[in-house]
Amino acid sequence: TPKGAVQYSSAKHNPGRTAARGLTALLGIVSVRRMHSAGLVRWWLVALATLSTALLVACARAPTQELSEARRAWQVAHNAGAEIIAARQMQRAQDRIDNAERAIDADAYSHARQEALAAKAEALAAHGAVVVLRKRQWSSSGL
Repeated sequence: TPKGAVQYSSAKHNPGRTAARGLTALLGIVSVRRMHSAGLVRWWLVALATLSTALLVACARAPTQELSEARRAWQVAHNAGAEIIAARQMQRAQDRIDNAERAIDADAYSHARQEALAAKAEALAAHGAVVVLRKRQWSSSGL
């Protein structure tokens, strides 16, 4: 055989393994066997687990800020008298705040966030109704 040529016997030839080795050599990828012996597999698994955990924690936090903003918007609307002028919106806002609290207790943070944001929107709409009514009253009084 010529120098550098590889000779295969039909009994030992495994085309799948040969192709995988060739692809590994072509791409310059370290084989799993080498990675394992160097401890790189363990390092990559730890890095992957750490990254996955960090992403899950960041995405799965309780929406306390959103719920706090919804409660504050409800309180501002209540103080402006929205329960008299926009009673339905205020009730829907309160119901959504209650739903958000129950969702947080059940660790359903995505649903809790949606409910809190919807509650804030309802409360702001109720407050807006109060503002519009007061402007109309003010402009009709001629002051």
